[in-house]
Amino acid sequence: DGGVMIYGFESHQLEKQLKGWFIGEPVSVAVDRESKLVAVGLFHGVVVIWDLDQEQVVHQIGYATNPEFLEFSQDGSVLVTASQNANFCYWDMKTGTLLGARTYTVKRLIPIPQKDMFITLHKENQASLWDFTNRRRFSSWEVEDSDSLRQIATTPNGERLIASKGTVIFVWNILKGELVGEFS
Repeated sequence: DGGVMIYGFESHQLEKQLKGWFIGEPVSVAVDRESKLVAVGLFHGVVVIWDLDQEQVVHQIGYATNPEFLEFSQDGSVLVTASQNANFCYWDMKTGTLLGARTYTVKRLIPIPQKDMFITLHKENQASLWDFTNRRRFSSWEVEDSDSLRQIATTPNGERLIASKGTVIFVWNILKGELVGEFS
């Protein structure tokens, strides 16, 4: 019947089903466990912010295109929205207002919750490290043929980015923005 279903981490049981409050197909979801907010990006360009405790919508954010990537800051006070066809934006979760936007075509958004940062991969074969708090780019580096990267993750300490392309694994030092290993 549509909507977003939320399952318990330990129980693996359906705890809540968010439905009847939006029109459109969900294309992305982000959950902030601290603030108990859920952000749902909809196909027609709207992001709905749902408060799980109050069981109601607290913000509806207009977005230029499908919000394919959503990520909360560590404390849940900021939400980043991004897509492959538009800018990415920083939103204040207390007010639902736009804090700022960057003009980058984002292909992937990879969170680094341990450092309250995130990485974006761009069509221009570039990776950028962004800071949630200051809403600025910390560093950038070239990622050859970034369209081919499949699985992407960070190490538990948030210091390395690991990605696969075919049978090759690449490892980058995130803070220095340099390739430190290539394994096949």
